[in-house]
Amino acid sequence: QEYECSFTGNISGSIYGELVQDIDDKGQIGSVPYDPAYPVSTAIDLGFNDSTSILFFQKVNHSIHIIDSYENNNQALPHYVQLIKDKQLINLELNLE
Repeated sequence: QEYECSFTGNISGSIYGELVQDIDDKGQIGSVPYDPAYPVSTAIDLGFNDSTSILFFQKVNHSIHIIDSYENNNQALPHYVQLIKDKQLINLELNLE
């Protein structure tokens, strides 16, 4: 399914498949650049043996622009703190869920 560029394919138990397909059909999935006029926020799913995922996004008017992502595992929290510092993000908001 990835090869054919289908975001939903035949994924058994897909929760967001129809929603993702709908926004793809509307042309709402694409590349967006970093805009220094807007602060960068993060959404972080912490893990250790399983993956830690970080999304870097900007709220631009009524849209959310995902500008970068990072995923890794078997790393302690200081690794991710340093990653964020290295990106020199201003006005960082951590939304831990």
